[in-house]
Order: sequence, then structure tokens, then C-alpha cells
Amino acid sequence: MSSIILNLILVIMVCGPMACFLLGNKKDKARKNEFKSSAAGQGLDPDKIGLFQDNAIGIDSKQGKLFFTNNDYLTSIDLSEISGCSVSKSYSNENIHNQSTSVLKKVQLCLKTGIKEVNMPIFDLEKHPHPGDDLLTAYEWEKIINNSIKNSRS
Repeated sequence: MSSIILNLILVIMVCGPMACFLLGNKKDKARKNEFKSSAAGQGLDPDKIGLFQDNAIGIDSKQGKLFFTNNDYLTSIDLSEISGCSVSKSYSNENIHNQSTSVLKKVQLCLKTGIKEVNMPIFDLEKHPHPGDDLLTAYEWEKIINNSIKNSRS
């Protein structure tokens, strides 16, 4: 009897995280579909989509457009207007256990255009206490955008 209980606990320990992972992907899939439909409303068809905590980003390489949501508003920029992309981070010093520690406060993708710089918020500590992998994803999208800029000019 005790071995059955022990085996049941082990199965729950193994299957529990897998179920959470699969259910989390369903939420992401729904967010991606919602983003695709709002992009389709503006005649855009994303080749690649990225999701952040509050925002989404996509590239339509056929039309040469980068587009993203910011506060549920879809912004689209022609890749030929962007001269470069970089990741901007801001930190604050906090005392944790009597030691000064740098804490990531904000992450943004900065798109440099001829007229102005467009900032796309990726992570804000005031809205979400845990950054997750947003910083790594921001660096990934920096590379994607810069490569798309190069490809659109050649």
C-alpha cells in the first residue's frame, strides 16, 4: 500500500510540471493568435512573433515591416526607416540582507529611426516583479531586427 502511495506521489511530481508547461503554452498560443489577428487587421502577416509579459512583437519580411503592441495599441514601422536596434536596461541599487545589490528595473528595445528613437517596453519591475527570460528574449529580438534591417537593404 505504501509503495502505491509513493508511486502516485512520484507520478504527480513528474507530471505536474509538465502539465503546467503545456497549459502555459496554450496561453501563449492564444496571445499569438490574438496578435496575429490584430496584425491582419492592418494587412500584416508576421513571419516571426515574440511575446513579452505585456507586449508582443512581429516581423513581416514580405512587406518589410516591424510591428509591436504597446498598451494594446499596434504600432508598425517600416524596416527601411530603422537604422539600428539596441537593448536598453536600467538598474537600481537595493539593500538586500545588508548588501547593496543591483536590481533590473526596466528593459526596452530602442529602435533608432531618422526622425526619433522609438522605445518598446519589454519589462518593468513596477508592473511585474519577476523578469523571467525577457532580457534574453530582448537580446534575441535585437539580433533579429538588426539582421532584418541588413536583409531589407541588400
